[in-house]
Amino acid sequence: MSALSKAFVVLVTFLSVVLVALVVPYVAQTEDLNGQIRALEGRAAAAEAKAASAQAEIAAIQADVATQVQRLQGVVGDLTKDLNAKDAQLSSVSQQLEGTRQDHASAKAALEAATISSQGSTELMKGMTEQLTELRQRELQQARENIELTDALQERTAEVSALTRSLRQLREDLKSQTDRIGTLEETLASVPPDVVSTVLATDIDTKPVPSSPILGTVTAVSATGGETLVQISVGSNDGVADNMDFLVHSGDEYKGTVTITVVDSAEAAGTAVIAVGDIQPGDSVFAGEL
Repeated sequence: MSALSKAFVVLVTFLSVVLVALVVPYVAQTEDLNGQIRALEGRAAAAEAKAASAQAEIAAIQADVATQVQRLQGVVGDLTKDLNAKDAQLSSVSQQLEGTRQDHASAKAALEAATISSQGSTELMKGMTEQLTELRQRELQQARENIELTDALQERTAEVSALTRSLRQLREDLKSQTDRIGTLEETLASVPPDVVSTVLATDIDTKPVPSSPILGTVTAVSATGGETLVQISVGSNDGVADNMDFLVHSGDEYKGTVTITVVDSAEAAGTAVIAVGDIQPGDSVFAGEL
């Protein structure tokens, strides 16, 4: 074998070793990246399922509130009918009472006439006295019934007023919840896709989530050591906990995410871990599930 052939063989062997050293790490890195992509896709699917479940729960709450409003409307209608019937009954009793008073006056006049014309008619006077006593008793009985009906009418009126106030409050609460859900959905829709991917890539199971949504405002913002510190108007009395995440928005404009590091009873503070806009005092903050 010539020297040139030997050199060629050595060169080919050297290049083979080099290529193997380069290809093996590349293949390993590619497999690792594919595994990370599959994990991110799984978390995204879980987040979408959780959002669908939250939407279903909201729809159920709205249906329940609508059912309660409809039931209260039916109760108010029944009480109104009952109130009208009691009012008619009271009018009838009032008319009967007036008739009894007229009968009383007639009997009294007849008694006086009998007394003047027949001083000796003791039996007639006794009968007229008994009739007068009976009429007085009837008048007293009807007066008591009139008082009872008046009390019942007042009770029914108070019940109708209370139910009307409850119905109005339920309608106002329903409108407020609907408006707040619409605002939060618009805010969530404005979050950039890359921010959503970053949030999904974090271990959300370790983050505390309030049992009900917490709403507040930014009260102070400061930059220290390359970090943005944000102070908010809600604290532990409102359900805020350490390491809890708050979305920062102004109207339907998403500005960033703040992770709480310090919690007081009426306020809290944290670091802006994601900032896509200029966070300023007066901006709104939100934590919890939609």
